[in-house]
Amino acid sequence: MKKLFADIGIISVIYTLAYCFQVYVLVPFNSHERAAVFFAPAAVRLMCTLIYGYRACLGITFGSLIFYCLFDDTGLDDEFEFFMVASHSGLACGLALMVWAMLSRKVAGIRNPKVAFKSINALDVFQFSVILAIVDTVISHTLFIFFPNIMPDQSVYWVLVTFIGDLSGAYLIFILLNLCYSLGKRLVFVYHDYR
Repeated sequence: MKKLFADIGIISVIYTLAYCFQVYVLVPFNSHERAAVFFAPAAVRLMCTLIYGYRACLGITFGSLIFYCLFDDTGLDDEFEFFMVASHSGLACGLALMVWAMLSRKVAGIRNPKVAFKSINALDVFQFSVILAIVDTVISHTLFIFFPNIMPDQSVYWVLVTFIGDLSGAYLIFILLNLCYSLGKRLVFVYHDYR
């Protein structure tokens, strides 16, 4: 039980920091307060959901709540709308993992999905990134339709921006981390060869 709470706490802190990085550092990519062309927290959603499974949903939800409570004023007076804005990303991660588990042979089980990390490749991660981007975009913009106070200026353009931001943030950062990992391993081998 301690491990569960520790995992959720770690994910919450990482997601909050990624959200702060997006809002305060990656300002040129923020097209709207609820949509960005390159959304870095999507990479945290992707990685944490792959590694932690459904536990990531709670961590991402708490991370969003922490971010909105401490660092960003949503402008929402209704507590239910505030909670829906904060929790939709966690819900999207859980649903996307469930869909991916039904579609992919490299994920075993739906109730407690186990990803076969030794057999997945970049195309599998891209498949999951697309599923996660679609599910998050559909949930968030459906939420915006039912609660127009959250994002009054709804349009197909903002739907596309959200989808592209989720996909580009998740997959491009995954590729960057993969390249850094490969480069780090090569540098270690080169260092050991010259010792």
